[in-house]
Amino acid sequence: MQDITKNSIKALQQKDRRRLSTISSYLLLIVLSLLFIAPIVFMIVGSFKPDELVLSEAGTFKAFLPEKVSFQNYWDVFERVDFARFFFNSLLIAGAIVLAGLLVNSLAAYAFARLRWRGRTLLFALVLALMIIPLEAIAVPLFFQVTLLGWRNTYVAQILPFIANAFQSTYLYLLHWSSQRARRSRPRRWGGYDPHLF
Repeated sequence: MQDITKNSIKALQQKDRRRLSTISSYLLLIVLSLLFIAPIVFMIVGSFKPDELVLSEAGTFKAFLPEKVSFQNYWDVFERVDFARFFFNSLLIAGAIVLAGLLVNSLAAYAFARLRWRGRTLLFALVLALMIIPLEAIAVPLFFQVTLLGWRNTYVAQILPFIANAFQSTYLYLLHWSSQRARRSRPRRWGGYDPHLF
């Protein structure tokens, strides 16, 4: 009987320790999340303040609780810059990169994942090696190349270099195609249908 009591006491103590550990972990996560969220809240609250109060109240608690709420900063965006044009440019460039990248990168990833051809491993190793090179390392040569082609200040210069992307597109599509069962997406050879044309 004493063994059962000792075991139940140990189990309760372990349960209490786990509960205390869980509570302390959640408290730590809450504190860290508040630290990470604070600058975002500061920016959002600051956008509703008049310009002169944004920095003058930055070191106080008033930075997060504004006394005066003003939407003037949002109206000024439309007066100071051509916001509609900027928004259109963003939609056009992002949309073109996503749609063209979807076509190019999914086809390249399918070829790497499903088709067997000479040099596939070497070329895929080169694609993976491209993931190591950051954009900052190629930004200046890319700018010179775009200038030499006469594409500076055009949509082509902002879209074309970013269509084929080694990691965000090709590698992720490759993982997708590799995870699918080969029999599900293997093209049928009916009527001379070639898998290279799939």
